[in-house]
Amino acid sequence: MVLRLSRSGRNPDAMHFGCLRRCACIPALLVCLGIWLFPATPAEAAEQTPSPAAGAVGLGVDGAATFDAAWQAIHDTFVDEGRTEADWAVLRDEFRPRAASAGSPEALRGVLREMLARLGRSHFDILPGNAPMTVSAGGDVTGDLGVEITPIDGHPVVTKVLQAGPADRGGVRPGWIVEQVGGHDPRMAVASASASAAAERSGFRLWAATVGLLRGATGSTVSVGFRDPSGRAVAVPMTRDAQQGQPVKLGYLPTLAAHLEHRLLTTAGGRQVGYIHFNVWMPALAPAIDRAVDACRGAAGIILDLRQNPGGVLTMLMGVSGHFFDSPRSLGTLRTRDSELRLVANPRFVSAEGTRVSPYSGPVAILVDETSYSASEVFAGGMQAAARARVFGARTPGGALPALMRKLPNGDVLEYAIADFVTVSGERIEGRGVVPDERVERSRVGVAAGDDAVLDAAVRWAAGVAP
Repeated sequence: MVLRLSRSGRNPDAMHFGCLRRCACIPALLVCLGIWLFPATPAEAAEQTPSPAAGAVGLGVDGAATFDAAWQAIHDTFVDEGRTEADWAVLRDEFRPRAASAGSPEALRGVLREMLARLGRSHFDILPGNAPMTVSAGGDVTGDLGVEITPIDGHPVVTKVLQAGPADRGGVRPGWIVEQVGGHDPRMAVASASASAAAERSGFRLWAATVGLLRGATGSTVSVGFRDPSGRAVAVPMTRDAQQGQPVKLGYLPTLAAHLEHRLLTTAGGRQVGYIHFNVWMPALAPAIDRAVDACRGAAGIILDLRQNPGGVLTMLMGVSGHFFDSPRSLGTLRTRDSELRLVANPRFVSAEGTRVSPYSGPVAILVDETSYSASEVFAGGMQAAARARVFGARTPGGALPALMRKLPNGDVLEYAIADFVTVSGERIEGRGVVPDERVERSRVGVAAGDDAVLDAAVRWAAGVAP
């Protein structure tokens, strides 16, 4: 992959990656996965708060030192030409005394998160140092209930039930609304979010909160309250199975279960369309993505489904996009305080098996919705702006800032954005989202009937079938 940076008078590569090393982060640009940083339930938060006798915050470091480390990292990298030194001083003077007097780790996190929310951007958060890293005592990836959730009309709706999974065994069906998990209403997590949180991200927050509640230790049990399409309340006790997929670990991120599926879809007219879906942008999936594209090379079109994909390693986009361009093309530019990095699609002329191939030249459709976040938004928006893909579905959340992670003195981890992204057409995705070329909304009735209107529309277009 080619990283093209520019900064006059200096070695841009040394400058940029030197910054990454100084931040004690992995040497790659991340658009981080907020959904995987599962927030504790109210009960768990109470258990994690120390008694007054515990004394010091976190690992024995006072709140002022932790605040100073977080404030300085953001002050030195935040991309906003309109924010002056006086503005930063006001922010410090308001929040530093409160951080210094915080009486518990949770209280300190609350102060820091309030400060971060004041910035009004995505990818600013605090990951508790004592948060479970999604690995059970047995070493397995955290368990789940075998369902996919999509926000529909403000409700977390089951849109897929994995065969033979806990939800399937419990009789859960697509179209059911998740109303509570273990006594907790996922909608309350959205209602309690900071007032400064972008309204456009409410659907993503609802999805993240619901998935976070549904997941837990493999083998643990939970009662989930649903509302079926007839309006009947249904309580289903279930035991979590281990998540399906390849466990992957990167930097301070929790362990993830990465998975991919691909198949050939045949239209009524007999034409075939390739379908590829993967749930996270992690390098461990790159070989599987390459093989999936190879398997679809003879298809009339290829569909990349980025729903249920909250992002990951941003530089992966250059390799994946290279499957669809026969010459280097820019997907857009990452702009930091003092440098630029162009995301360049690098043409792929060799298959996963090492044979000579031509990049795929047929129609490419990308599926998105409110669960397509971060790196998924950058990819969809970049491909759309480069006129190489048609985007189907619903507007994405608009959280597209490359971010880093830094360990704070109290043991928590600060996630903070260090750049902005602009497509080749000059569009900013942050706060706006990717606007589909063909807006297609899913309905609860259609989901219950087994329909996927977004996929159907993309198949018709990719196969050249008139609607």
